[in-house]
Amino acid sequence: MTASLRDAEVTAASGRARLDKVVRDAQPSVSWGIVRRAIRTGKVRVDDAVVREPGQMVAEGQRIVVAMAAPREPKLSLSDDVVVFLDRHLVVVRKPPGIASVPDDKWKRNALSQLLAEKLRRGRTGKRQIPLGVVQRLDVDSTGLIVFTRSPEAHEPLKTQFKKRQVARSYLAIVSGEAEDTTYRSYLREHKNGKRSSTKHRHLGKYAVTHVEVVERLMGATLVRCRLETGRTHQIRIHLSEAGHPLLGDARYARRAVKTPPAPRVMLHAGEIGFMHPIEEQKLHFTDPMPSDMEAVLARLCRS
Repeated sequence: MTASLRDAEVTAASGRARLDKVVRDAQPSVSWGIVRRAIRTGKVRVDDAVVREPGQMVAEGQRIVVAMAAPREPKLSLSDDVVVFLDRHLVVVRKPPGIASVPDDKWKRNALSQLLAEKLRRGRTGKRQIPLGVVQRLDVDSTGLIVFTRSPEAHEPLKTQFKKRQVARSYLAIVSGEAEDTTYRSYLREHKNGKRSSTKHRHLGKYAVTHVEVVERLMGATLVRCRLETGRTHQIRIHLSEAGHPLLGDARYARRAVKTPPAPRVMLHAGEIGFMHPIEEQKLHFTDPMPSDMEAVLARLCRS
């Protein structure tokens, strides 16, 4: 008979370990599947924050609470300064960490596009609101600039700019080790377990190009700027991890043999985006400074 996961409170022991391992070690009779399902459905909190990634690394002293009867996650709201640019065709916003860009099987509510649409609807009683058009996505843990379309006539032209690689995008990332200025080119494929990796066989994957520039050397890490020619899922994380420089906080792609300084989430920030307005035909360019949690990790690792 399969054991059920019980409500519990655990304090992470010495060192760093995956969240699912810490929870299961406390209740070893429970299957890995049950543990991971509980995490993905919001039943596990780390230091009072819901964590939905079973592979999230936890550090010594962090408090982990399992609450199987946890109520439905309350509706979130976006801060007033989230909108960077707004007209009747487009909206550019700053994505906070810890939420999906768009709804999916794991995120049926509280996705960025849903929260943003609700925010824009306020005060528009009686006016028809066109659903936001999705032309790009950022990972759940990533922060930074993302654009949605607000009109049907803007959607396809902007989508075409992304497809033709005409959108300028750069990301700041804190990676493990001594990274170098370089360009990574590979074909990325998706495996049955949902993870992605490079392959030499072009017919098995999609072409991906990431340009990496060193910004600052840190203690055991490097702050880099990544410029994208393509926008494949997890592209930056895969390229840097396969080169031996996983992003700090990236439990999904970090290899066990690589020691990485601790971080509260994946240290990746979409700090710049530029494109042609699909209707007004004027160049738009936006930048967004590094968020406070990433600044704190950077300050801790700065060389004196």
